[in-house]
Amino acid sequence: MLSFNALLGLISELIALLAGLVCYRLLNKPFKLLLLYVAITCTVELLGLFTTRAGINIFWTYNLYLVADNLLQLKIIKGLVPNNFVRKTSNGFAALFMIVWALNTVWAKGVNGYLKFAFIADFLFLLIGFIILLYFYAMQERGPLYRGAVFWLCVGSILFYGCSFVYFSVRDYLPVYLDRDQNRILLVCLNYITAIRYLFIGYAFFLFRNSDKKQHWSNAG
Repeated sequence: MLSFNALLGLISELIALLAGLVCYRLLNKPFKLLLLYVAITCTVELLGLFTTRAGINIFWTYNLYLVADNLLQLKIIKGLVPNNFVRKTSNGFAALFMIVWALNTVWAKGVNGYLKFAFIADFLFLLIGFIILLYFYAMQERGPLYRGAVFWLCVGSILFYGCSFVYFSVRDYLPVYLDRDQNRILLVCLNYITAIRYLFIGYAFFLFRNSDKKQHWSNAG
């Protein structure tokens, strides 16, 4: 039987996927890529849950998922902000991430090991990327920010990647300062933040139909 935390995360991802499918015909290219990203996430999570219960180690799927996580979302950011600075920054982040991922894979002796530095690089680059996206959105949005789909996408992503970056950066040192129960509490909190992020993404899909589809800047692509 799945734990409550695992079930909560999976349900939130499926809700976001369903919301995106319902709104699919009204989405622009960047939001369709976001739907593809959510679909990949759901597939990897379901595969991981079932194989873990069966005692099968397929950690390599999460390491390959990191590549999709980084490249797809940087492409989404570029699509939502038709700006040369954002395009060059996103391309630079993508190139740097692939270098870190490749070097970490070699150092870990294959894609089935724990790619600590690749995880940290992914979280850091996407955190900065969504902060930049939120900045440009705030500068060009004329109405209340909370009425736009991009706002909720950015808030959920900044919250998730910010917390994940901090946690995975200090993860190896936590046992020195925290006991097992305290460390478990941190993981539970991170799971809740993950669930919140995907609920925000689902909400963003619905908001897009009534707000962002009318805005020229977010219809790029």
